[in-house]
Amino acid sequence: MSPQSLTLTDTQLAGRLRVPGAKDHKYTRGVLGVWAGSQTYPGAAVLACAAAVRTGVGLVRLQAPQRVADLVLARRPEVVPAAGRSQALLIGPGISAQDVPRAAEADAALALALGDPTTPPLPAVLDAGALPLLACRLQAGARCWPWHVLTPHAGEAAVLLSGLGRRTSRQQVEEDPEATVRALSAMTGATVLLKGNPTLVSGEGGQLLVRLDPGPAWLATAGSGDVLAGVLGALLAVEAASWERPDSEVYRVGEACVTGRGQADAAEPGAGSPGPAPVDPSAGEPQAADSAPLLHGSTKSVLECYQEDISRDSVAIPSNKTGGVKVSCLTGLVPVWMHPLLVTALGGRIHARAADICAGTGPGRQGRPLAALDLVETLPAVLEALLEAVQESAS
Repeated sequence: MSPQSLTLTDTQLAGRLRVPGAKDHKYTRGVLGVWAGSQTYPGAAVLACAAAVRTGVGLVRLQAPQRVADLVLARRPEVVPAAGRSQALLIGPGISAQDVPRAAEADAALALALGDPTTPPLPAVLDAGALPLLACRLQAGARCWPWHVLTPHAGEAAVLLSGLGRRTSRQQVEEDPEATVRALSAMTGATVLLKGNPTLVSGEGGQLLVRLDPGPAWLATAGSGDVLAGVLGALLAVEAASWERPDSEVYRVGEACVTGRGQADAAEPGAGSPGPAPVDPSAGEPQAADSAPLLHGSTKSVLECYQEDISRDSVAIPSNKTGGVKVSCLTGLVPVWMHPLLVTALGGRIHARAADICAGTGPGRQGRPLAALDLVETLPAVLEALLEAVQESAS
């Protein structure tokens, strides 16, 4: 069965943004742990950490060699180069398997993200150097859940699929990116963002697919993927922080199903289930089905529930109770583990819109070259514009 496509506007995606209330502080706004950068590629950590900070996460913790940490702190002194509790992780930018000690540190972080029978998994963005490490762990019996977001480009996707037992070349990925992203989601159990034109996001074991405008071609430049990873890491950390605070000042429409870990839908991995089981890598292509997958306790397909709830609750409205903002939520029957598809798509659009601004593209305009660091400084303006659009749609 072909993956079902979910069409989303920027305003609908922006309904996933969270605005802090008067009683929030840096820990309730999300803490992101970052394993990025190496002696050879220190700039990746600078870009990823800076992007996470500018996307609005409460705190960024960095685990990196001293040289890398020094460069990050010179650019973003608020980053904390020390271990500590994190609500989401970002692993892999600027880390190579050839740097054996650094790869070992990333692998230990990956084990933390994946969890084990006694420790629940953590939401995580797995990028670049984390992807071949993930293939090894999956082959050894580990599993992902949908709040693990993989961000390969075509070459990395080919390596990951090959590492999972399905020999694939970069050319094959580029010729059929939809089949690739679907297979990666099915074989890993993760949410997968395949970078390219278009950018594709797949989740629900490959059953759902979102096509995103990837932004201008000027975005194809060194470091832009590190910025995207930082944006996604921040969004995951902010989302994860909300699960821990049923009384948070960040409200959502239809809060019943996802107020906090103790009150979440029974299908939420944080409440005791590790999420939907990934497909056995040796099984190859996802199996066909006679009909769309059904949601727990529902006669409607996953796609139908997404579409209904997005159309009903996809706008933010002012909250007179706290002075904060209510933001959208997929309500009713949709359990919390289904939301990473939307959060991931939102991150992709934030990244692309930042590129539009930096490159100066538009009707009749070819634009200009951009640098990855330019994207970082544009992120707050993009977020502001998205929130304003959501507010206007509610009025």
